[in-house]
Amino acid sequence: MRHVTRWYEQRNPRAATNFTAAIDNAVVTLSEAPLRWAERAPGLRRLFLPGFPYSLLYRVVDTQVQIVAVVHQSLHPDAWRREHP
Repeated sequence: MRHVTRWYEQRNPRAATNFTAAIDNAVVTLSEAPLRWAERAPGLRRLFLPGFPYSLLYRVVDTQVQIVAVVHQSLHPDAWRREHP
């Protein structure tokens, strides 16, 4: 996520702030209803970030939400695995 935020900061600081706010809002949303989004792969779910071409890939383990990756929507859904084996 840091590299995405830096990319936005270099081009538009306000967009970087909005991106960070979108992530924060998504985390709150996930904490309130983590099972709302369907599984895309066994144990893996995806929440799209409104206003940005990114989504959060996450899993629910017991009562915890674990964010696995922030992925650009133009990439193949499994592209995050190359960065996070």
